[in-house]
Amino acid sequence: MPLTRSEQRRPVQETFLDVDKVGVEWLVIPFYILVASFLLFWIAGFAGAAILWPWPVALRAALATMFLVTASAHWGKKRADLIRMVPPAFPKPELLVVATGCFEIAGAIGLLLPATTRIAATCLALLMVAMFPVNVYASRQTLSIVLDMTTTELADELVGGVMSAGPHRLEAAGRKGIPQLVCPGAIDMVNFGPVETVPPQFRGRNLYIHNPSVTLMRTTPDECAEIGRITATRLNRASGPVTVLIPLRGVSAIDKIGAPFYSQEALDAYRHALKTSLSRTIQLVELDAHINDEAFALAAADLLMESLGASMETRAARTPK
Repeated sequence: MPLTRSEQRRPVQETFLDVDKVGVEWLVIPFYILVASFLLFWIAGFAGAAILWPWPVALRAALATMFLVTASAHWGKKRADLIRMVPPAFPKPELLVVATGCFEIAGAIGLLLPATTRIAATCLALLMVAMFPVNVYASRQTLSIVLDMTTTELADELVGGVMSAGPHRLEAAGRKGIPQLVCPGAIDMVNFGPVETVPPQFRGRNLYIHNPSVTLMRTTPDECAEIGRITATRLNRASGPVTVLIPLRGVSAIDKIGAPFYSQEALDAYRHALKTSLSRTIQLVELDAHINDEAFALAAADLLMESLGASMETRAARTPK
């Protein structure tokens, strides 16, 4: 009996770092805060608030505001992201995040006091220099993963449809070592143009006119079995982690009970051939759902999170201490 997703479920943690998002926020948001607060303080000083005049005083207040806001992130929702930004070579990343937050707060207060303005500015500049390696490390952590939901091109390549992606489909990500989650979406169909363009040898097959420009042909159990073998052969050559997620209730909108392309025999033929040929190092998950069900989408998202987390852990383990 195939294992369902619920039987294979294990706790998932968001262990990956959205570097692009974090990087943009940490460059743009502080800048906006600095500019906006400076304009506000400068206008207030110009209007008569002597404590904020002349403009260098307003600038110090704006810098202090910016550092106080960025320091608050060291204990807020972004704390986990900041911890993951710390290069593996640095010990106790949690403590470093707390310490740098405290330094930023101290520096902000120092900027506001005339007696300590100069030393506070110098210390904050040194702190920014010391934190530069962290920003470089984070900027280089480009995380990639492939979610390949629809491998219908394999059917076209095998049978002779018009939507073949060529003989190297399913190879690019594996060759680059990129983690990938692969699903047999739409392997039940071969694509042709208008119905009159379907080759004569196929006109007695199960055809579905999707629209005046697209005619679909149902793949046979033998063809699905061969697609399973092709999928396994190409995924076995991948140098990165691979997961295959199979929906047990159909692989397309017209492959379900009562629909024109429904064939449990064809899906079972694909599954058997895939399992027989697939490397044991590749994770195979079968879910008792249709490919268009919400449960299937959630399971795919869970598996993506797991792959990203595993990729981060592997990369950290390979980083010299």
